[in-house]
Amino acid sequence: MKSRVGVLVALLICVLLVSEAVAAGGEVYVLDIKGPIDRGLASYVETASERAVAAGASVIVLRIDTPGGLLDAAERIRDEVLSMPVPTVAFVEGRALSAGALIALACETVAMAPGATLGAAEPIPSSEKVVSAVAGEFRATAEARGRDPEVAAAMVDADLEIEGLVGRGKLLTLTAAEAVEVGMADFIAPDLAEVLAKAGYRGASVIELGQPPVVTVARFLTHPVVAPLLLALGFVGLIIEMFTPGWGIAGLVGLGSLALFFGGHLVAGFAGVEVVAIFLVGMVLLAIEIFMPGFGVFGVAGILAMMISVFLASGGGMAAVRSLSVALILTVVSTVLLARYMARRGVLLRFMLAEALTGGQGYVATREREELLGKRGRSVTPLRPAGAALIEGERVDVVTEGGYIPPDTEVEVVKVEGARIVVREVS
Repeated sequence: MKSRVGVLVALLICVLLVSEAVAAGGEVYVLDIKGPIDRGLASYVETASERAVAAGASVIVLRIDTPGGLLDAAERIRDEVLSMPVPTVAFVEGRALSAGALIALACETVAMAPGATLGAAEPIPSSEKVVSAVAGEFRATAEARGRDPEVAAAMVDADLEIEGLVGRGKLLTLTAAEAVEVGMADFIAPDLAEVLAKAGYRGASVIELGQPPVVTVARFLTHPVVAPLLLALGFVGLIIEMFTPGWGIAGLVGLGSLALFFGGHLVAGFAGVEVVAIFLVGMVLLAIEIFMPGFGVFGVAGILAMMISVFLASGGGMAAVRSLSVALILTVVSTVLLARYMARRGVLLRFMLAEALTGGQGYVATREREELLGKRGRSVTPLRPAGAALIEGERVDVVTEGGYIPPDTEVEVVKVEGARIVVREVS
């Protein structure tokens, strides 16, 4: 009898232990917030967190080690974390500085490794308006998680002074021990296993939601330094291709660079296919302008379409303006330097007459027609801008001042420069 009771008691204890392990365990999904914070990282966090919630995650852990990055990307991640329907834990392995501090404070539980730091979130530009807005974001985030909003705001606003913690004129940066002492962090843990144990998830199965290679590549291509370089390389390649016969390496490099630029931004979630379509429309309009010269409307429209598409693909705002400006500056400088190099190497000689043709060799220059100045006639062919006109019964090769003149239109000779006869439409 006693043996049966002992067996039943042992079974009951095992059931209780298993139940406790299951309750404390479950599935923990780990997301990495590492390196500069950008929009590609924000897209990764949004997608990965949705996947974790759909899979029935018991808790989502954000493993953080970042010097900061783009504020708008950090705000997207912060909003995603605050709206998660499952518990969230921030594990600061190294640094949660600047925008990274905002993400860490958005989690319900904050754990820090020994030697980790949290804070130093002064925005750039640090104007009064921007600092006030970002400090408000930190206050609201801290309040949402039951933490001291003034301590959080002191990480952003150097004018805030907290006695015994930070003086006026300095940004607040907390060590792991200081963060626990002032309530910005809950505990210190050396590794993820200890974090889960202290957070009440001992024995949980850990599922790492690492960044897919395509996301890693997209983050590299959309980096604020890499993206303008790709744009500049694309523009320079196309410019070279437009002024050289046939289709060569420059055109392939240009198109490849632009494909990487737009492909990276599409994968990162900055823009949709419609942005690429706008860019292609711009290229078509430029091609029409090159092969069908007219009033310049197609050229202007094409350039505007391309600039708008790049602006939209870059996410809009000042970040997009900076990226586009840097790309344009690099394009102009590179084109000028390349033109000088080609001139020195003699490459441009392929497209110009390299030797003088003298009368002794049998060549006769076209005589000047100064007597035609002020004379009137009618255009024989469309002038766009070159063509032919009938002036005083003689067919003469003429050019306009840059505009288009249809055939059978009265014109007047307004300038004679050697063999070049310039005409203007008579009103």
